[in-house]
Amino acid sequence: MNDIKDEAIIFDCTYINKSVAHQLEQEKKKKEGDQSGVKPASDNLFAPEFKDIHIYNIICRESQTGIRSVGLKDRNCVHDIDIHDCTLFYMERATDMDTYCDIKTANIKYATY
Repeated sequence: MNDIKDEAIIFDCTYINKSVAHQLEQEKKKKEGDQSGVKPASDNLFAPEFKDIHIYNIICRESQTGIRSVGLKDRNCVHDIDIHDCTLFYMERATDMDTYCDIKTANIKYATY
């Protein structure tokens, strides 16, 4: 991979959203006046889940960041990720991984320009 604009490898859960089907169901209940099953918006959130991913033998040149991961505090949305035997040439940061992500790395060579 060459000339990657931002991150060579990224797992990002920050675009958390509500399920469209669930939103429509809640709106229908409100219109009908049925408040029994209507939950607050925070209870209806949908977060992406990245799991059981194995990445290896990647060579990437000229990305801004080598590996970036952003999880969520109360959800296990990035887990069981294995990245190994890679070479990542980066412009700004080798990694930007938060503590809410379960990513195992091995034999990764980071180099900057």
